[in-house]
Amino acid sequence: MSKLEFNENDNIITTRPKKTKTSKTFASRLVSSGIVKTEQQANYLFIGVIVIGFIFIIYINMQTFSSPPVTDTQVPDQELFLE
Repeated sequence: MSKLEFNENDNIITTRPKKTKTSKTFASRLVSSGIVKTEQQANYLFIGVIVIGFIFIIYINMQTFSSPPVTDTQVPDQELFLE
């Protein structure tokens, strides 16, 4: 057998790196819950939700900043223009 030698002067201690706790992403949570089958599908779902959200925001802003519709009470009398 080979002879092992220990050097007392070396203070290098090697340890196994600690396993870091991995955080679950939204995509992996969707996959684990069974809503989607792959993380790629989860990413597509997120992109779709974001696009629908932007469309909704644009629609709300257009309704907020557009001029109110003209009603009959706001139109001046036509008889004044006929004279």
